[in-house]
Amino acid sequence: MSYKGDTLLVRIFNAEGDALPRKIIFSGKIKKMQMVELNGAIKGDVRMQAAGGESTVVSLAMPRFGIRTLKLTGLQMPGYAAR
Repeated sequence: MSYKGDTLLVRIFNAEGDALPRKIIFSGKIKKMQMVELNGAIKGDVRMQAAGGESTVVSLAMPRFGIRTLKLTGLQMPGYAAR
């Protein structure tokens, strides 16, 4: 995980699950989410939904032992201070 300003990069690893879509819930509001390749190239936008008052949900599928990097922009998360 690395962050700068209102942007946070999160790397997710599927250690033992199957390739079915799973929900990931972030505690906060996010304006934009993108999938990023390991070399830093933007692969595309990720669909997300507001869940309750201050949460954001994304459904993500990845193969076993797969790695995904998400770029979260416009963060409004409790405990997160933009730098």
